[in-house]
Amino acid sequence: MALKGTFHEFEEAAYELNLKVNEDKTVYMKTSRKNKEENFKVTFRDHSYSSVNQFKYLGSLATDDNKVESEIEARIAAENRCYFSLEKILNFRALSKRIRVVIYKTIVRPVVIFGEETWPLTRKPEQMLNSWEKKVLRRIWEGVLENGV
Repeated sequence: MALKGTFHEFEEAAYELNLKVNEDKTVYMKTSRKNKEENFKVTFRDHSYSSVNQFKYLGSLATDDNKVESEIEARIAAENRCYFSLEKILNFRALSKRIRVVIYKTIVRPVVIFGEETWPLTRKPEQMLNSWEKKVLRRIWEGVLENGV
């Protein structure tokens, strides 16, 4: 089985570097858009590794079906937490709309678009991002703005 060969190489490389593989923190994920298989554990030597459907790596969500929608949904949820933590500032009327847009562009938007250069965007994820941005800008501008802000 190719998977056991991969784990063998992984453990050998760790051994050469005097590293110990943490069985509790090490998982694997098989990615495919079709042929969904039951998740199971792989046992190699005295270690047992479990399979997962998704995991976070370097702040990005990886899923077994390689779809970006779940990553975008997680990012939008994080953006909502960020936005609502700044809501009092963004709704403060003494603050100009220009400053509120600057706050949005420098604090709120990067929460969503972090790592976006690696997303294979299709129509649905692109629509999700566009509707999210319009929603936030409507809150800030109290209406719809069409000049690319």
